[in-house]
Amino acid sequence: MRQANMWLLGAALLTFLLTQVVKAIRWRALFYPEHRARRFGNLLSVVYVGQMVNAALPARLGEVARAYLLGRLETISAAYAFGTIVLEKALDSLMLLLAVLVLSLFMPLPTWVKGSSLVVSGGMVAMLALMTVLSRWQGRLPAW
Repeated sequence: MRQANMWLLGAALLTFLLTQVVKAIRWRALFYPEHRARRFGNLLSVVYVGQMVNAALPARLGEVARAYLLGRLETISAAYAFGTIVLEKALDSLMLLLAVLVLSLFMPLPTWVKGSSLVVSGGMVAMLALMTVLSRWQGRLPAW
């Protein structure tokens, strides 16, 4: 740490903190049309806790912790909160695929990038199709 450039370390910390703020703002928007009912402070603190859990535990359990904690803080269903996290991850994956597509227009990509992009895009199409079907059965799902 003594040899680290403190300016770069400070810039990295500031970038991390701002990224989490933007993530909380984006997550809040996923609760539309009830997004104004979600308190930004609760969302931001839950995002930070989720990051800490992801750093300490395997299998991205921080996402599950985010859903549980927000459900407790905002008195909403943890399943509802988890659904917004699934949607968030789906949108993240779609943006990653878009970035790969744009990059492939300007430079040759390794075959492993192309292959993994096909797998991810197939999985995303399947996930979005499933989410669409489930949203159509909204009234019947609780009965199951």
